[in-house]
Amino acid sequence: MPPIFKTFDPNHYLLTFKNIPCLAPFNGTFITVAMNADAYEAVPGAGGDVVRVRSRNSTGLVTWTAMAESPTNDQLSVIQRQDRLLNNGYGPLLLKHTNGLTVVQAENAWIKKMPQLDVGDTAVGREWVFECAILDMYVGGAVV
Repeated sequence: MPPIFKTFDPNHYLLTFKNIPCLAPFNGTFITVAMNADAYEAVPGAGGDVVRVRSRNSTGLVTWTAMAESPTNDQLSVIQRQDRLLNNGYGPLLLKHTNGLTVVQAENAWIKKMPQLDVGDTAVGREWVFECAILDMYVGGAVV
């Protein structure tokens, strides 16, 4: 079998929240997606039997790190502030790999809290954490 050859381009990952594109990601790992619970838990019995218990918890977290200068920081700050006042800061979240099959989506996501503010003599990121009520994930590979 010939070796696999594919191309990775971080610009092929597009994240939107409430239809707002998340622009100017920070360098390094800038998107992390994780479910809040395991799909199943093994419960062993005293005799060595095992019962597999399914979790119905489909919540999850999407973390996106923006450059401090990203205009998306302003948009997300407004949404988070309005949410604290009016309880209306939730909406759809979508992550799509345009050169592959990876798709992450949630109909109802919200900003968990304002990012920590760090300022120094080098460029820094702003880490935005989105809580997702029902996180649907498909982790695929690249097409080309």
